[in-house]
Amino acid sequence: MPDIRKENQPAALPHGEPCVVVIFGAPGDLTKRKLMPALFHLTCSGCLADNFLVIGVVRKPMDVDTFRNMMRDGVEHSREIRAFSEEEWLAFMPRLDYLVGGFDDPDTCRRLAGRLARIEGPVGANRLFYLATSPSVAPVIAPVIVGGLAQAGLNRKENGWSRIVVEKPFGSDLASARVPIAMEPPVAFDTDAVRDKKTEVWRSIRPRTPEQVARHTVRAQYLSGTIDGANVPGYREETGASPVSHTETYTALEFAVDNGRWAGVPFYLRTGKRLARHQRVSELLQCLKG
Repeated sequence: MPDIRKENQPAALPHGEPCVVVIFGAPGDLTKRKLMPALFHLTCSGCLADNFLVIGVVRKPMDVDTFRNMMRDGVEHSREIRAFSEEEWLAFMPRLDYLVGGFDDPDTCRRLAGRLARIEGPVGANRLFYLATSPSVAPVIAPVIVGGLAQAGLNRKENGWSRIVVEKPFGSDLASARVPIAMEPPVAFDTDAVRDKKTEVWRSIRPRTPEQVARHTVRAQYLSGTIDGANVPGYREETGASPVSHTETYTALEFAVDNGRWAGVPFYLRTGKRLARHQRVSELLQCLKG
């Protein structure tokens, strides 16, 4: 007879690897409302390594106490944090640091590389770069930041991994969303220059055969379940949906950009409804060469 007590035990929470998270646009609304509360919650839940660190890249000069107080305000007033604990915040706060620099200034990424080199001894070699820049400038700034990371040698690691996350919106649809992050920095921030660089990316995306599409894509449909204690229907049970519908509500795909900078670097695009954040989500994940 199966051990029911064991089956009813909650699954163990995942434990992240040691890494440094670098947030471009750290003082912004996304970081204060979403990213920092999420990192604080994961830390309090024991999901992050003891030597996990965060570096916020900011444009405006400030001291470290001002930066940490700014992040505290976001965490303390977040709807995601049900019971803010002063003791837990004091344990989390030393993990936060910042770097002042413009996103379009090549010296910013060079100084960031120096900072990472100094702290990665005890922290480990893993890096996550999160682009939380304003939606209005993301399509232009994202390739500039990525180009700066590459020029500073931060797009490759001999040990550990190096990854970048681009927060949407960074395109008008799934097709355009994958373009800005792979763009080379334009010679000027005008419509023609940006369009030319986007065209270069389109021409560099490797076509897939039907067999390769089957191997490199995942399509799925959400089922019934519970959200915040309430029962929710599966897609086929939704009003107006066919009970035998094969319409996808989730898609993940891998693609490659065959140019000098991105050759051999896989790109992963995921989008779907009713994911972990209980909302429509589109995510582009780029695994930089190790």
